[in-house]
Amino acid sequence: MNYLPRTIQPVIEEASKFFKIVMVSGMRQVGKSTLLKQLSSDKRTIISFDDISSLEAAKSAPLQFLQLNPPPCFF
Repeated sequence: MNYLPRTIQPVIEEASKFFKIVMVSGMRQVGKSTLLKQLSSDKRTIISFDDISSLEAAKSAPLQFLQLNPPPCFF
């Protein structure tokens, strides 16, 4: 399957230059993870909150969650 560029892609690329953490949110199954995989490099981790354990960890202990998942990353 070929990747279809998203119109938000340049905005995320620009934000990535200035911010260590970039959060992308939106409806389910619209291509957020695919977009981030396309944009990520070996230097930026992708953390999906579709994983319930990641979501709960971020909610219950946000500082510890960030220590375990240091920037640069995409949420």
